[in-house]
Amino acid sequence: MNPRRLGKLGPVSAAVLTWVLAFTILALYFNLTQHGWIAWYRLHSDGRTTAATITQLNPTNHNGCRYAYSVASRSYTHSEEGCADDHLLGDVISVTYSPSDPAFATVDDPLDRLRTALIVNLLVPTAAAIGIAGIVLQSRRKRG
Repeated sequence: MNPRRLGKLGPVSAAVLTWVLAFTILALYFNLTQHGWIAWYRLHSDGRTTAATITQLNPTNHNGCRYAYSVASRSYTHSEEGCADDHLLGDVISVTYSPSDPAFATVDDPLDRLRTALIVNLLVPTAAAIGIAGIVLQSRRKRG
């Protein structure tokens, strides 16, 4: 796109362009650098459940806990926020893990985590787009 034309974008065009760019950057970042919404979708659709034992409570870290579980005779441990809310040390809980990456597990419903990841990935670009549209409108009013 010609840089001169970029300055002539209307507020809607600027907002749409901003939203698409922000969404793409966030989607790539979240899904390539950590467990993003694609991983949560896969955990929701393909995840398996197993029993885990709470091995440590971390009330000062968002009331989190550490739990241990086994998959195919291999032991795993995982820490998570909020899992000490309703549990005591030694309690047996159900966790959902990824069959392709058993170290990726959660005590939460993977669908809830997927929704949260998608909301973040949709709201941040939307807020940026609204902000850019406002800036474009304000600059046009000043010039106008």
